[in-house]
Amino acid sequence: MIATNICVLGILLLLLIDLYFPMVRKYRFSEIQDSKFLKYTPSSAPTQNGRDSNIYTLSYKRIAALLATFLFFIIVCNISVIDGGGGVAASAVNLLYSYCDSPSLFAVLLVCVACFKQVLRLAYLYSHNEFIYRILKICKAIRFNGYLSLILFIYGCILYGGALGMLAFDIYHLEILWQIIIGFLLLVLLYIASPKVAYLGLFALLLFYICGYENMSVLESFICPYLWVYCALYMIYSICKNLIILVNRN
Repeated sequence: MIATNICVLGILLLLLIDLYFPMVRKYRFSEIQDSKFLKYTPSSAPTQNGRDSNIYTLSYKRIAALLATFLFFIIVCNISVIDGGGGVAASAVNLLYSYCDSPSLFAVLLVCVACFKQVLRLAYLYSHNEFIYRILKICKAIRFNGYLSLILFIYGCILYGGALGMLAFDIYHLEILWQIIIGFLLLVLLYIASPKVAYLGLFALLLFYICGYENMSVLESFICPYLWVYCALYMIYSICKNLIILVNRN
């Protein structure tokens, strides 16, 4: 249930950062590297009615509001107030875990990296710290793309389709040696699509063995229903976006 908690709160944190600091979403890493942006200092920002009107102005009220809202969601997600059936109180995270099981370790790492990048980007927008900028350059390569979503979506279809008896073969219940081989082949495909993300997949596999998940297939360290649905939605979004671009060009 810890993995579910991390993913839920991580996604909420990403949404809250977008809500309170939309400039983080608007200005991508390529624009952060712009020379004019790097030369910007808060003291040189234009003022209006005695207040700094630049979008990069540090607002402590917004930060406080973000932290307060995030703390509120932490309490709401973990307090046991929902009837989970049989008169037993359960938290929202516990209820989600009972219906959809735990997210994969790979999904947890992807959410953690996404949150880390957003927090770093927000910190750099306001501080222009060189050390933060260098970390951002490293994290820039860890990003989701269409190839990754396609690979993981097909992988999830094969894994869950076989386990549910919808396919003629079942890789979910194979011997551990074959699972390791399939996991290695998946890592190779992930490396071709995005090397840095493949390293996250390898780390997820190592965590799977360190944490000692006995009642799960090793292949579940890479995929889960949450990540599988996200991959499907990501592909639909990418296809629609490319179609719109193609129509506008014509």
